[in-house]
Parts: sequence; structure tokens; C-alpha cells
Amino acid sequence: MRTEDVPIKIPTMLIMTAKKFIITIILVALIVTSLSLFTYHEKWVEPANWEMQKQINHGNLETFRNTVDLFDAHLLILQLEERVSELVKPTSFSVRMTNYYPVEEQCDADPLTTASMKVIIPDDATNHRWIAISWDLHKWLSTQIPKDDPAYGKGQFEMGDYVELTGYGNSVDGIYQITDTMNSRHRMAIDRLTNVNSPLEFAENVTITKVFIPELHPIDA
Repeated sequence: MRTEDVPIKIPTMLIMTAKKFIITIILVALIVTSLSLFTYHEKWVEPANWEMQKQINHGNLETFRNTVDLFDAHLLILQLEERVSELVKPTSFSVRMTNYYPVEEQCDADPLTTASMKVIIPDDATNHRWIAISWDLHKWLSTQIPKDDPAYGKGQFEMGDYVELTGYGNSVDGIYQITDTMNSRHRMAIDRLTNVNSPLEFAENVTITKVFIPELHPIDA
């Protein structure tokens, strides 16, 4: 079972460094070109045309300054994009997915109440789109597993989080809410709540990704 789940990508910092290097080269080239033109005109233009040429040079200088300002703004945007990408970097894991029924044999003495105290409607359980996660995926519960477990303290999800499931296909993929937890023996696994008469499900390498849904996560004014 894999404990890492996010595919290898080119690091954001490497991309940013390359962009900054290219922009720096362009700026240096512009500066050198502008200084060369200014020196050429000052040295070779006839005295009678100096005043006119100074006005032209002044216009060129202003244009150059505006160009530099644009590049500075572009650099700032790149830096902001880098910061934002780090802040909203999605949390994803590749997990094993199964389904469970709201019955005592698979839950506890109160199978219609989840660990987050949500009440299950048995005949509509599938449409709740709720899942249970293994302890190693939960922020706090991952600190309650043995310390020699590689997954100790690495949980990233909390009760109530909304997540997107992909990789199973059909109508199963989509948005779910974490409302329960699995038995402590499970690792890198999720259980999808379904109606009792639903067929059993089992799939490896299903991806679970934390998502932010504005209408479900209102921002206080």
C-alpha cells in the first residue's frame, strides 16, 4: 500500500527561478541597448540637433522606465502566484476504497449516528455522500497510532472536511464529506456510506483530495 500519493511534478521554486533568470537577462539586454543608443546619439549627433535629440532621448528614457516598471510588476505577480500556489496546494492521497452499510455489524450499537454526530437516513444513505477515513488520514487520530508507524502524525484531514474522490469512475467519483472514522487497524483507506442493498465496492488507488467549496465554507465579513 502506498503512503505517498501526489505524482512527481517540477518544483514550483525551480520554475520561478527559471522565469526570474529569463526576465533578468531581458532587463540587462534592454539596459545595455539603451545606454549604447544614448552614448551614440550624444557623441555623433550635430550640435544643432542636440536639443531635439535630447527630447527624443528623454522620450526613450521614459519608455524604458515604463518597460522596467512592467517587468517589475510581472516579477511581483510571479512571486504572488508562487505564494498562492503554496497556500492552496491541494492535499491528496492515494487510498483503498470500500463501502459500508449503516448496520450494527459494520458500525457499533448506534449505526445511524456517525462519529461527527450526523444522523443517517438508512434508505437514503448513498445520497448523503459521506465517508469514513482511516486513522492515519485524520490529523489528530494519526497521532494516536503507534509512533513507530510511518504514518504517525501525518494525517491531513479533519471531521467535516469536504473532499473529492477520483479514480473509481461512474457516479461514485465526486464530492463527499468526512463524517466518520474506520477501525484503527486500517491504513490509507476510506469507507463510503451506502444503502444496505448496494453492491459491495472495492478499489485501489482512488485519490482523495481536500477541496474548498465557497458556498460550504462561508467567509465571515
